[in-house]
Amino acid sequence: MTVADRILDYEDYVRRKLALVIREGLSAKPKECGLFDHQRVLVEWALRRGCAAIFADTGLGKSRMQLAWADAVHLATGRDVLILAPLAVAAQTVAEGAEIGVCVTHCRESDDVLPGVNIINYDRLHKLDCSRFAGVVLDESSVIKHHNAKTFQSLTDAFRTTPYKLCATATPAPNDCGAYSMRSGSPTSAPARDNCWPPARRVCTRPASTT
Repeated sequence: MTVADRILDYEDYVRRKLALVIREGLSAKPKECGLFDHQRVLVEWALRRGCAAIFADTGLGKSRMQLAWADAVHLATGRDVLILAPLAVAAQTVAEGAEIGVCVTHCRESDDVLPGVNIINYDRLHKLDCSRFAGVVLDESSVIKHHNAKTFQSLTDAFRTTPYKLCATATPAPNDCGAYSMRSGSPTSAPARDNCWPPARRVCTRPASTT
């Protein structure tokens, strides 16, 4: 066997080991809610992907993009969408949603959930029946850096069958390959490859240098 033959055999071996995830996104467009051009492009891309991650640096409008994404998923599917946020961020998100015409319900218990876009703190996720949601947004998704963390496992179990998922953060830990793997479904996270949340393509955006 020649060296070329061995290389082809190895490539075939790797190809058979790859876990391919086929996602069907939405052709929906976000409604006019004051998005800048770069925000609209990223939201439309994330909708087409179905499962995606937007790593938008501070000042680029991450909250506005995830609100537009959640609203578009709700309008396209007719089902509810959930945003998970850290403590004290939920109220800010509700207020920003009101500014751009996206009604967001701040939930603390399952009875608080209303049709449309809802938001709840991560530590109250266990209060909800997550099967009712067509889409979920992880605000400040750095909470799932490690595949063996309790938060990561609880999110994986809760939204395993949720069709539309979005991770959003301004701090994606650029030097931590494992953190990217948890959010992008990268094969580099072999021990947790089947559970990566969500299988997505990642987008990192930073403002252009002014120097």
